[in-house]
Amino acid sequence: ATIGQTQSPDDFIDLLYTHMLRRDADTDGASYWAGRLADGVDRHEIAASFALSNEAAGLEIAHVRLLGSGAEVLFA
Repeated sequence: ATIGQTQSPDDFIDLLYTHMLRRDADTDGASYWAGRLADGVDRHEIAASFALSNEAAGLEIAHVRLLGSGAEVLFA
């Protein structure tokens, strides 16, 4: 299933921070990503940005597996 398609923008951002970065969203970061969503950036692209971030690279995220790219990103 695709990630976050039914959540509000704020809930979607919180989901990414909680599950991919294992922390609460900081105010500036949440505001930035909410702005990107408001600008029409696809949720899959935002999720991929989190998954491929330097912060995520420093974590062991055994429960998240990125499959595909762009609009076809799925999480298993």
